[in-house]
Amino acid sequence: MGAIQSIIGKTPSYFRFPYGSYNSAAQNYVANKGLRIVQWNLDTGDWQQPNKDNPQITLNTIYSSLNAVDSSYASFIPLEHDVWPTTAGATSNSWIWAGLSFIQSKGYRFVTVAECDGDPSGGYF
Repeated sequence: MGAIQSIIGKTPSYFRFPYGSYNSAAQNYVANKGLRIVQWNLDTGDWQQPNKDNPQITLNTIYSSLNAVDSSYASFIPLEHDVWPTTAGATSNSWIWAGLSFIQSKGYRFVTVAECDGDPSGGYF
């Protein structure tokens, strides 16, 4: 965390486990560092090979997940990877622009993890 502090001048207060893989010892270690654990609850599947070639598959995952719930009480933290051009919006067949429009049309707002968690710190110490 010292490296992040030295670069941006703040220390993060949230931690996401790589690959979403963790056990109780890892959870305890992170908690003892004073970090809040954040985990996604919607895997868009953008990392899977068929989705990279056909981003409509990712878009369909988002459509079906959001259509299955009421936006007045449901919230999502999606797993997306900005290393894939079809996710980052760098290609003409990117799903991201249609996905963002659809999400907003369902009544969702885009907020920080801290806001979603009710954390007044803004996510930094």
